[in-house]
Amino acid sequence: MKGVKDEDIKESIETIDRQVKHTIVLVNDLLDVSRIVNNKFEIRKENFDLNKILKEISKEFALQAKEKKHEFSSKLPEGPLDFYGDPTRIDQMIVNLLNNAAKFTPQNGKIWISVRSDKECVFIVVKDTGIGIEKEFLPQIFKPFSQADQKVTRLQSGMGIGLMLVQFIAQAHGGEAHVHSKGLNEGSEFTIKMPLTSSSAN
Repeated sequence: MKGVKDEDIKESIETIDRQVKHTIVLVNDLLDVSRIVNNKFEIRKENFDLNKILKEISKEFALQAKEKKHEFSSKLPEGPLDFYGDPTRIDQMIVNLLNNAAKFTPQNGKIWISVRSDKECVFIVVKDTGIGIEKEFLPQIFKPFSQADQKVTRLQSGMGIGLMLVQFIAQAHGGEAHVHSKGLNEGSEFTIKMPLTSSSAN
């Protein structure tokens, strides 16, 4: 188009593509809640490199963070991280954690993801400098359609089911999900702990 740079067109197409993908994620999450309710949620485990998935997710999320004017950083293992689980569901879990951080972090806020492991478990931590969570609402945060603050939630996109899926997927892999926040405007920290091996994850 006359007067429009190729770079601007490319950037617009990439933005639309990310928005479409985000909508697909929301629809799939809603369908998965229905599957959980009806005991039809499938976990298909296999051996794979968890770090490869983490790097791909972080690369994609960095573009989203730039668009929303968030400062994003990642601290991932240098080499492969052997894991036994469902790569599609693990991807879904991590993406939901990062999307949740982005949703409740204002412009110029910071979001981090860090991953470490020992001989038995992997620990995935997502932190942000967002609006935080009041102490009394922390026990409810993984419940479906939970809204810690209705005024804040109305300003955000999403349906409040992502964190429920995060916890369910972690538990389906023999793991657990935890959240910590000092209160409103103090940011949040989500930690996923899961066993690495097949014997522990069954």
